[in-house]
Amino acid sequence: MKSMYTIIGLVALLLITSFMHPTFFQAKKGNENAPAPENEVQDDGDRSINFNEQWRFKRETDGKIEGVSDPDFDDTSWRQLDLPHDWSIELDFNPDSAATHEGGYLDGGTGWYRKTFTMPSSMKDKRISIDFDGVYMNSTTYLNGKELGTYPYGYNGFSYDMTDDLYTDGRENVLVVKVNNEQPSSRWYSGSGIYRNVNLTVTDPVHVERHGTFVTTPDLETAYEQDKADVNVKTKVENTSDQTAKAKVKSTIFDEDDKAVATVTSKAKQLEKGKVTDFEDNAIIDHPTLWDIEHAYRYKLVTEVIVNEKVMDTYDTPFGVRYFDIDSEEGFSLNGKDMKLHGASMHHDQGALGAATNARAVERQMQIMKDMGINAIRVTHNPASPELLEAANKIGLVVIDEAFDSWNHSKKEYDYGRFFNEWAEHDIKEMVDRGKNEPSIIMWSIGNEIVGTDSEDGVKTAKNLVNWVKEVDTTRPTTIGEDKTRGDKENVTPINKYIEEIFNTVDVVGLNYSENNYAGYHELNPDWKFYGSETSSATRSRGVYTHPYDYNQSTEYDDLQQSSYDNDYVSWGRTAEDAWKPDRDLKHIAGQFIWTGFDYIGEPTPYYDSFPAKSSYFGAVDTAGFPKDIFYYYQSQWKEEPMVHILPHWNWEDGEKVRVLTYTNADKVELFLNGESIGERSYESKETSWGSSYKETTDGDTYLEWEVPFESGTLEAVAKDKNDQVIAKDKVATAGEPAEVRLTADRQVIAADGKDLSYITVDVVDSEGNIVPDAENLVQFNLTGEGELVGVDNGNASSVERYKDSKREAFHGKALAIVESDKQSGEITLEASASGLSGDSTKILTVGDSASEMKKQVEYYEEQGEFASDKAAHALKVHLTAVSHYEEKGQAEKVVKHMRSFKVLLDDQKEDKSITEEAYQDLVINTDNLIEKWH
Repeated sequence: MKSMYTIIGLVALLLITSFMHPTFFQAKKGNENAPAPENEVQDDGDRSINFNEQWRFKRETDGKIEGVSDPDFDDTSWRQLDLPHDWSIELDFNPDSAATHEGGYLDGGTGWYRKTFTMPSSMKDKRISIDFDGVYMNSTTYLNGKELGTYPYGYNGFSYDMTDDLYTDGRENVLVVKVNNEQPSSRWYSGSGIYRNVNLTVTDPVHVERHGTFVTTPDLETAYEQDKADVNVKTKVENTSDQTAKAKVKSTIFDEDDKAVATVTSKAKQLEKGKVTDFEDNAIIDHPTLWDIEHAYRYKLVTEVIVNEKVMDTYDTPFGVRYFDIDSEEGFSLNGKDMKLHGASMHHDQGALGAATNARAVERQMQIMKDMGINAIRVTHNPASPELLEAANKIGLVVIDEAFDSWNHSKKEYDYGRFFNEWAEHDIKEMVDRGKNEPSIIMWSIGNEIVGTDSEDGVKTAKNLVNWVKEVDTTRPTTIGEDKTRGDKENVTPINKYIEEIFNTVDVVGLNYSENNYAGYHELNPDWKFYGSETSSATRSRGVYTHPYDYNQSTEYDDLQQSSYDNDYVSWGRTAEDAWKPDRDLKHIAGQFIWTGFDYIGEPTPYYDSFPAKSSYFGAVDTAGFPKDIFYYYQSQWKEEPMVHILPHWNWEDGEKVRVLTYTNADKVELFLNGESIGERSYESKETSWGSSYKETTDGDTYLEWEVPFESGTLEAVAKDKNDQVIAKDKVATAGEPAEVRLTADRQVIAADGKDLSYITVDVVDSEGNIVPDAENLVQFNLTGEGELVGVDNGNASSVERYKDSKREAFHGKALAIVESDKQSGEITLEASASGLSGDSTKILTVGDSASEMKKQVEYYEEQGEFASDKAAHALKVHLTAVSHYEEKGQAEKVVKHMRSFKVLLDDQKEDKSITEEAYQDLVINTDNLIEKWH
């Protein structure tokens, strides 16, 4: 460890001597129908300007609204809000909704957005475009009464050049977006509206084109053995001026410490007016650090376009140095290390937040998945949000980005299929072009369970899609998720000749629910590369334990729930264990992507058309983010850290025989009831045919089991290694009657940026603090301070309580409140109460992006006992005092330099356990934000 006192002394001496991923939020309360404030776009010299704030919105509910695109249209009575925004999630569930159960009974329809703004005269000679990350769906955009265009696909980004129709002389501009989400448009909950980020891009006429850089590391495996990385940089420079220009491109690569590690400048080229010119250069990074799931390290390419020795444009491209392989015999490897893809399929909604993208919400989902043992995400069945890719890049997850759920044969009346023939080439290229520099992405999927792949036309389409992908990116394989091969789930399924041709067209074959074909298809087609693109589809409800010994397919129960014993699953799917074993045992299978990581709104299988069932049961985690028992099963199979999990809860009838399971990666577990042993169960150590070790019982189970007559008290599982050393424990206790509400925040310090979130778990507990497993108390919330309650949930798939509310029933003893900051630093207080129970409250500190605000954060953590010693907190506060000094003087370079040193100190404190993990993570986030602000 570096000396803390050395760092303190250095800071004291210094005192004496001297591509952005924003997050967004739903409309703030109190904004509705307010007069629009001054809305001038600020010219701070930035290439990208956030354009989310101060829009007007109106949904058509009583017929069409006429004249909205007219700049003089009066929208003062409309609701004012900030983007991103999903209007569907704000509605009551409608049993007669055209969206049906698949869309979660939440209506779509037509909505209008208007924004009035002025542009400074300093932007008169700039090129200005508006960039949408995603609008669901079929949107038409107008500027000052002129139509800019219509874009149908709801999941891709798109851009319009506004330069020629934009006023920069003080006149107001009016931007209007019509969103037309006719229902049914999707097989899952899509959301409605401008639900992703919106930016303005401001450049000189000579600039890097949109998505205009491509950074690759050719032959990296060979180069890395020589302790280097050869870097190829392709740059597209656009000249939108009315005359030719002579330009060169300077490319500089920076490491995470902001140190330049490679620089190359191209030869000057003549840029024809109105044309795009390609540049290509090569550089070398010595002693490169690889991006990996354990160390998600990234470099940054800074591209400068230079005309007459003047920098006309600067463009940042984060990228990772990594290599991977998918082999027909050996499966998947990353940076030369074999690695099974322990994957989850994920839809895009954020539970109570709906489709409206929020970077913190997405990052929380991804971190929960990684905690489960996931190392890969398949984005289903549409291109990922920028926020998801950023979270995967940052946390260390590999990603399959998927283009379509339908080609030219629609699955729903108003889905994308009606636009496919006209837009497919553009849309798949847009997905690939946008993501081609993301280190997390390892495959491009051309579609999922597509209607028509068993036809000649399907083959033609597949070949076109693959060719279009390759026109943009040849460094990653193409794939498809195909389900027409599952057959009877036992025997090898004959392959349709057209599907076979498609499998020969893509680089990697993705099989949905076809574990019975893993071995046979490999024998028949040894050159094909395989993985399970969609597996399991087991259904379960958190905290529900019924028919413990019966394994049922697609069975509906009166309570509209499913059992958590891993014993309910769909007719085409398998239990988690049954889907895992073929993947585990066969080396050539690259891995699997379970259906699903999180529950999602819509598709409440098996309860089709069974209102109020409105969200899925497939997830290992419910919509609130609470793990179900199967979360721990995957941990036991996919993680090395010692763990044990016991199920079910321990509230039963006296003498009732209870099936008790433990999920563990230990060698054995001893079970204790009220301190008395009721037996030890153990695994045998086994090895696959390819030499991978695993644990199973003599009966072939990957869990340990007891039958225990119920007796009130505590049931404890004690996990041991081969030498009988205790390595993990878990227990469940009999709970009494509900006595109080208990609140626990995942983060008690958040950024005062108007978009950061704290997820607050609500537990209904007895007088001893035990969670009451059958509690359904209605919990009321009251929030005061610098923030807003933006969503409530409980993970109950058959609840149609509003997601936007100040109350929620507990489901099996738990509920969730989501709190969002505003832009004022201070405190948020959330109070929770329930009739007949003692209430609780929790405080959330909101801090600004300055060193003095971070010092408040450290002081708060010090008060909360998050530091092992006063010296640890003191060291951080002294350092932040120094940085505040440099902030006051505007010395950006010194701010960045010393915040990087501060980060080193944080790492040291984490290593020697001077600071808790929670406080460390929060401080790292705010440190990175401060560095980005001043960089």
